[in-house]
Amino acid sequence: MNGAGATTQEDDQDDLLDSPLLERRVDFGKRIDAVKREMMTLEELAAYDALPESFLIHRGCYVTNKWGLSWSQSREIAEEFPTLGRYRQPGQALLVTARVKKSEVIAIKLDRDENEIVTMGPMHISTRHIKG
Repeated sequence: MNGAGATTQEDDQDDLLDSPLLERRVDFGKRIDAVKREMMTLEELAAYDALPESFLIHRGCYVTNKWGLSWSQSREIAEEFPTLGRYRQPGQALLVTARVKKSEVIAIKLDRDENEIVTMGPMHISTRHIKG
């Protein structure tokens, strides 16, 4: 604090570092990590731990569900999804390719042989038409 009773930017930063709000934010991050780990089997945890820091993912979809949560590390598997009865929709089938950071992966799921990556808002790289 300066002599006039006003705070400086350094004072504000020190207050923030001492803030219980920051402690709650750090605790929240730890809880999210714990929840992510609860969503995965031991095999999936090992696969998650082996992921590179950034990698490509793919999603076979339609324009209405282009930014869903489930993606695949396999382009070939992603291309199959719009052809499956339960996922088929009117319109042009799409293949979206994006890049995701490991830290943005919510879970990796291996139980259906889909190389599934659960994530929100990966960085878009390309979208192209595929047979649906």
